[in-house]
Amino acid sequence: MNRLPAEWERQDAVMMAWPHPDTDWAYMLEEVKLCFHNIAKAIVNNGEMLIIITPNVGETQKELSDLDSSKLQFVEIATNDTWARDMCPIITFNNQTARINDFKFNGWGLKFAADLDNLINTKLFNKYHIFNGEYCNHLNFALEGGSIESDGEGTILTTAEEAQKKKSMRMCATLSVQKKCYGSTTAILPVTTQTATWTPWPV
Repeated sequence: MNRLPAEWERQDAVMMAWPHPDTDWAYMLEEVKLCFHNIAKAIVNNGEMLIIITPNVGETQKELSDLDSSKLQFVEIATNDTWARDMCPIITFNNQTARINDFKFNGWGLKFAADLDNLINTKLFNKYHIFNGEYCNHLNFALEGGSIESDGEGTILTTAEEAQKKKSMRMCATLSVQKKCYGSTTAILPVTTQTATWTPWPV
């Protein structure tokens, strides 16, 4: 059975997409780069491996030259923006086999371009061989990694807005994909943030 690990479980590496002039951060790029640098520094100082996705490896290496290079891996891939949590793959496990689930990132309902971001995962898998597992193509289904959480034991947590943004057949498809990919055996729990109420949805 597939299992989506909880976020607090042990991980092999952390992945970041680096800000550049063509991202939404252009108007405050230097300030944002400093923030990203501090995040990267905290990750590396904690002993974690850090994978940096950037369209300009040489420039980004210079910006992070004060960090332990043995904890850094740079991959040169063009990106629209920096939202790695939403556009990078969602890793599940089928027994001991990792599944690299590549969903479509649609820029939060086509508000922003994401054509380059949707090429990242196949390049990470096929060109840079970042992952040791099975690539699973779900690019016909839009799902942001940041819209779900798991306890690692078969429960998926999402928001009511995410769960209800598409109705009827789309909602049925959502539940089916959640169960197939994540091994959700108990419930999806939409949270209505305005009233802070919890409603269990059977899967």
